[in-house]
Amino acid sequence: MNNRKENDGNRTKRNFTLKRFLCTGRELLVETRGSLHTSRGKWGLALFLFGMVVGIYKALTGAELDEKQSNLFFATLWSAMGLVVLSSLQNYKLLYLLPMSRKEFAAGQMQKAAWIAIIILGVITAQFACMNFGMENFWQNVIWKGIPVSISLSAYQIAWIKPIKESETTGTKMYHLSFWVLILDVGIGFLNLMFVVDSWNMFHWTLSVLNYGICICATLYFYRKIAFVDLYYDEL
Repeated sequence: MNNRKENDGNRTKRNFTLKRFLCTGRELLVETRGSLHTSRGKWGLALFLFGMVVGIYKALTGAELDEKQSNLFFATLWSAMGLVVLSSLQNYKLLYLLPMSRKEFAAGQMQKAAWIAIIILGVITAQFACMNFGMENFWQNVIWKGIPVSISLSAYQIAWIKPIKESETTGTKMYHLSFWVLILDVGIGFLNLMFVVDSWNMFHWTLSVLNYGICICATLYFYRKIAFVDLYYDEL
């Protein structure tokens, strides 16, 4: 009987489950719909659509592959910034009053960043699809460039979050994040996406693998900083 209670307790402590991930997606959708009723949310939507439209337009009209891909990262970055603004309603809620543990909140932030990464990946994939790659090169670019770059850009959501309306306490200050980690994470994504792949030689494979490795390390770093942060919501 005691073992059964312990097993039930262990199940409740699992923060990274499919059910929790889907619940985070539903919460993200609700926040996005609520954000559309604010001027800030409307600007975020406009910025997101602007980056996506410009990226696809440049991908379709660029004369050379170099010209097409040179605009890919910046257009995607605009989309990511707009998406984070649109999907973050924290400025209008006192989240630090919610009854949750630090690890639960950290897991929620990681899952929200994962949803942001999935949406960004969709934007990058749409741009790759407009570049007239062959099928093999298309999937290689999605797997070795689109996925790790999306994870890198999703870190913007964690660094930008503000727990209180009009607060100057952003995620970087609240979690004591290292700017070197943020620069390294986004910087490797920038290099990986900017280099045009006409043949998958050792250099391009090395850059992509390095991008994946830094993304994993940065994700673990963010989770640890949020879960074990010195300054937490109940101390604000």
